[in-house]
Amino acid sequence: MAGGMVEQEELERKTLRLLCSVLLKPVTRVELAGLLDAELFTEALHRTVFEEITAIGAVPSAKLRELLPARITNRGFPDFDLKEFLAPELASEAEIEKLFESVLKMIEMRHGEAESAVEN
Repeated sequence: MAGGMVEQEELERKTLRLLCSVLLKPVTRVELAGLLDAELFTEALHRTVFEEITAIGAVPSAKLRELLPARITNRGFPDFDLKEFLAPELASEAEIEKLFESVLKMIEMRHGEAESAVEN
């Protein structure tokens, strides 16, 4: 079970990394975030980061990265360090593809819950 939690946290982190990526257009970030749900994020910090990304909306990623730390700190995570959270800072195109896969998995988790309940 513990392995599943680590996997889930990694998935959440990769999803958030993609949402913060400079390679994503602001409107694409908003659309992707709209396909996800805060409840998919099991880790409190990840959920808070996702909620703030969603609340900030369609701003350039530089502005998003500027606004996030204070907003996350204000939500009760005083030690939040965006650089550490997003490391590595720059993702290659191959990494971006992997990050997209993470987002798709989370979207499938959200939209596949009804079907998987029937299958199991």
